[in-house]
Amino acid sequence: MGSGWISSAFSVAWSRSIGDYVGGEVTTMRWLSERIGGGCFLYATLMLAAVLMACLGVTWALYAEAGVVASDPNAQSEEAQASGDKPQAAAAADRLAPDFTLTDLDGNQVSLSHFSGQPVVVNFWATWCGPCKAEIPHLIEAHERERGEVIFLAISVEEPRDIVRRFATGNGMSFTILLDERGRVASDYQVKGIPTTFFISRDGEIVARYVGPMPPHRLEQGLDRIR
Repeated sequence: MGSGWISSAFSVAWSRSIGDYVGGEVTTMRWLSERIGGGCFLYATLMLAAVLMACLGVTWALYAEAGVVASDPNAQSEEAQASGDKPQAAAAADRLAPDFTLTDLDGNQVSLSHFSGQPVVVNFWATWCGPCKAEIPHLIEAHERERGEVIFLAISVEEPRDIVRRFATGNGMSFTILLDERGRVASDYQVKGIPTTFFISRDGEIVARYVGPMPPHRLEQGLDRIR
């Protein structure tokens, strides 16, 4: 039996499997078994499984790049793993936090430099981001407790004011919310996925960074480094 026939049969089987996948795998396997015998059937099955695994791997990688794989509030980010279950210390070359000026929900201009000499938590988030929603209650609680001591700035990335305002009101977000509608500040901070949180000292240095939703104890670890 020629390899060209096997490749052709496998191509047809793959096309057929896409159509049958939603309805179940049994139809696809039965169709293959009727047309390919013995070892060839096993070969085609293994190849089909390999292609499916490759597709799943690509999909997972894309989700990871978008920050979606951090949807488990208990999942440990790479930064936390690298620092022994603590927010990761920023690299020396990136210690100074880039200044920025953004508008808040009331149209006021707010700059990071306005808070010189105060510890600041900068959180990049979006209303559509599930992991972001998971950590919002912890940020609210910490903000209320640290009011007057630590500044909390929540930067919404590439979203219009009306959507962000409606979400913030509905979720009781009492800290300052800024609009990075073009994603410029997120780019300056090299944010690859959200939520991402930076802990900035009184000297304006990024002393810790955390990627993913923060459980309370990890938020406290970051705050301890800038108080």
